[in-house]
Amino acid sequence: MGKNRIAAARMLMTGLLAWCLISSGVLGAGYVVHAQPHEGDSVSPSALDTLLGCSSSCDVPASNPYTDPCQCVHYAWKRAAQAGHKLPRWGDGHCWDDGARGCGYTVSDQPAPGSVAVWGPGQAGAWPPGHVGWVDDVSGTQFHVWHMNWGGPYCTATQGWFDLQEGITFILLDATPTPTPTPTASPAPTIPLPPFTPTAFGYLPLVIK
Repeated sequence: MGKNRIAAARMLMTGLLAWCLISSGVLGAGYVVHAQPHEGDSVSPSALDTLLGCSSSCDVPASNPYTDPCQCVHYAWKRAAQAGHKLPRWGDGHCWDDGARGCGYTVSDQPAPGSVAVWGPGQAGAWPPGHVGWVDDVSGTQFHVWHMNWGGPYCTATQGWFDLQEGITFILLDATPTPTPTPTASPAPTIPLPPFTPTAFGYLPLVIK
């Protein structure tokens, strides 16, 4: 189970609890909550999928499965598809690295041009759902990314350089090997039969006089 998904679950549940307590007057409005994953946490993958909108499906749709063009996931999927890499629908941004691993994609902490950057919940300013963007250049310890909903006007793609840091992973699409096709069974060899003649099978031709 990926730490990104555990962290997102904690942040969401803790935030909901705090909101309820603040709304009821139990906590003051200035109360700040923190949610961090603990080693040894055990969370049901299916429960997290339901709670966080993640999907473990490896089916690749023919068109963009994200219907809102103003979201980062829609934009990242579109840029990957334009580069020849249509991807499964993995859900919110923080779900993409675990989803990619489960489908056999290469996920690394080192970027490469033509990869998808994945921000974990709360990492480098990302919201609890995480964030994804399209990497088109790398220079030293920085990577250049195009993405949606990261600064700038709403529903406008922006670009910028980012420093490498913990909590950001990269789906290396060009490094992912092409799946090996399932071998097909070889047809059974055919043995040609001799042409039929009466004498070939011990019969004598009938002669009528």
